[in-house]
Amino acid sequence: TTFGSALDDWQSFARTLLNGLTFAGLLFIVASGFSLIFGLMRVVNMAHGSFYLLGGYIAYEVQQRMTGSGYSIAGTEVNTWEWVFPALIASTAIGSVGLIVQQVFLRWNQGQELRQALITIAISVIIADQVIAHFNEGIALSVTWPGWTNRLVALPLLGIDYSVARLVVLVLGLAVGLGLWLWLYRTRTGMVIRAGVDDRQMTSALGINIQV
Repeated sequence: TTFGSALDDWQSFARTLLNGLTFAGLLFIVASGFSLIFGLMRVVNMAHGSFYLLGGYIAYEVQQRMTGSGYSIAGTEVNTWEWVFPALIASTAIGSVGLIVQQVFLRWNQGQELRQALITIAISVIIADQVIAHFNEGIALSVTWPGWTNRLVALPLLGIDYSVARLVVLVLGLAVGLGLWLWLYRTRTGMVIRAGVDDRQMTSALGINIQV
């Protein structure tokens, strides 16, 4: 069996490594919200994945209407605004849904992990079924990246050409991680959040409203 030249093997390794890092960045962006909710706020939200799924479909729908291309934009180049605006709309919509779920279903179950898990699992099933019913029985769809990211860029140090879109995901993941760290550990709001989770009674006694 021939494994190819050392250069080919190195380029394949570098490309695989970057694929793993960029995919990890994507997973980190998705998981960062769950980490905040479950790890920091101690709220068991098993519908987090469904929220992300719904957000993706909302962004896709908005982008379709902006580009006027129906349900297929393969090969259609979009500008940055036609990608950023759907992302902002989807984020706002899912944030609103999450707030409603928190206030209506989870607020009165604080500390009751099993009940929270069962409620959010039911919400997850409902969201998934509605997505399947509305978006052509669950056909996989993709939001088109801006034209300037839908290309390959040369990485001289690694000797390969790599997708700009994947590199953007990696940069976004790093930015989200740094932003969360600065917010939680370098701002007063972050300190109040951590204090309210660790000792709710003492934080309330100091005159801080920690009720969400």
